[in-house]
Amino acid sequence: SKGSKPGDPLGDVLFTLVALRFLRSVDDQGLVTMAPWDRQRFPFRGNDDGGEISLQDVSYLDDTLYSHVADVASDAVHKLCCLVRCVHRQATLHGLILNFTAGKSEVT
Repeated sequence: SKGSKPGDPLGDVLFTLVALRFLRSVDDQGLVTMAPWDRQRFPFRGNDDGGEISLQDVSYLDDTLYSHVADVASDAVHKLCCLVRCVHRQATLHGLILNFTAGKSEVT
């Protein structure tokens, strides 16, 4: 039997440690997207000059959202392919299995 059993008190701790390493390793690949920031529209974030902010991943338990911005569709597809390859590679290195079945993973 591999992994922890449901209800195992260490299961959540172990998952969190592995997930944290996994998310950091994906971030280290340089795929963080920068987005324009306007202080007039969004006064709660950033510096006084405006500029750009990073769109970091948003994670809750075993769900993760990655945001990316592209000017043209071909750039969006290229960025998406790079991200999926990176996430899949890092997940495999950390012993995680991604679920790509319909309804579990999507791109909008």
